[in-house]
This record gives sequence, structure tokens and C-alpha cells, in this order.
Amino acid sequence: MSDDVDKYPVFGLYFRRYAPFDTFAGADLMGRSEGDHRTSASTSLQATSRTFGILMFNRTGYLNKSFAGTSGTTTHFEALGFISYGDGYGIADVSIVVLNTFTIPDYFGFVAHTAGGYPLAPAAITPNIDTFIVAQVDFRQPGFMRVTLEAFGDNFPNLEVFIRCYRSGRSALLIDGRTKGDRDTGPYLNLWGSHRDHSLAKIVSALSLDDKGELATAINTVTPVTLPDYPEDQTPRDPRTYRITPSERM
Repeated sequence: MSDDVDKYPVFGLYFRRYAPFDTFAGADLMGRSEGDHRTSASTSLQATSRTFGILMFNRTGYLNKSFAGTSGTTTHFEALGFISYGDGYGIADVSIVVLNTFTIPDYFGFVAHTAGGYPLAPAAITPNIDTFIVAQVDFRQPGFMRVTLEAFGDNFPNLEVFIRCYRSGRSALLIDGRTKGDRDTGPYLNLWGSHRDHSLAKIVSALSLDDKGELATAINTVTPVTLPDYPEDQTPRDPRTYRITPSERM
């Protein structure tokens, strides 16, 4: 594996959930938390987020390296919306699970799931932000990395997905997903349950590679998509059963 890492460029798939507000959550209940102070997706590694997941791969497949975390949560505690009684800070315990679904030469697939909640209250009353990624990566066409990816999970807060080429330092944004959730009610109404069968966005993208196998061009903006409402009747199923249809394979 170390020979493959040295031989081929390594990429990171990043999927992050960020609050597109300066502050959010209801002040009348316990206080307002700091948002991420941005309203659109970013490929900056310094951009903050409520949760993030990262998994590493090269043309041989998933490299069994994944990471999850958060930028931390600061809450300005208030009563009745105007009586302040201090600030609190916490780090959510964000989990990540990655399952390799198949690997053949220069073509592979995986499913990833991150989950993390509000760290300053009991877990029983603070649901997780759940994000599922189902992806296939295809290097079989010379000069291209073809990515077929679908995101599932909670439709709050915003979602961004991008690929980073570590050798070149270039990134390619894949998904800029915008929530319809309100900053006050979104955290309380949109996060109960994993919504693992709820599709948020789907892309098929052919990313150009240079003669060294690195991303040839940085892509920092894509057309935003609205994260869809939940259907009234949604039957959850195991995300390991997700498959991209054969017609979408190269």
C-alpha cells in the first residue's frame, strides 16, 4: 500500500455540514449558537463546519484512512431571548463509518456515514446531523477521474462535497447544497432520525487529470441545489444496499 501511495496522487473526499447563519437555534429556548458565517459552499480547508468527514483514496481504491470531526460549538446562553448568562463551548463527538462496496482495477465504490450532535446538552435531546455518501470513482478513462456520487441524510444544515488533490493543492467542488430550514426551528425539526434513505443531491462529474494524475483544474463553484423536503412516508433501508444503476457506470 505504501508503494501505491508514493506512486499515485492521493485524493481526499470531503463532505461537510455547515450552518449558513451568523447564529442559529432558538434564543427563547436556551441561547443562540455560532453559525459558520457563510452562505455558500467552500473548498477551503480552513472553512468551519458543524460536522465533517474525510476519506482518502487514489486510483487503486479507498486507502482505509478516514477522519471526522467538527470546528466546535460556541453557544451564547440566553433566557427569553435577551437575558444573557454566559457562553459555552464544546466539541461534538462525530463518528464516521466507511464501507468499501467493490474494487476492481482503477474503479471502486464506497459508502460513508458521519453523525454528530450538539455537544452542550444531553445526547437524548440533541439529534445528530446525519450524512451518508454513496460514491463510485472511475479512473479507467485516461486523463479523467469520473465521480458518481449521491448524498443522503438530514436536510439541515447546508451540505458541501468536494475532492482535494493533495499533491497539486487543487480542489473540485461537487455539491453545493442549500437548506430550506429556518435558523431557529431547523435544528429542532429537521434532524430527528437519520433520514438515511432521503436523497439530498446527486452528481456525475468527469474531472480532468494532468499527465501526473493530479487534478488539472480547480473548481470552486457549482450550481447550488436546494436540499429537498422529507416525504411524508419514508421507509428507511440499510445504506449498504445503495447501488448506482448500471446505466450510470462508464
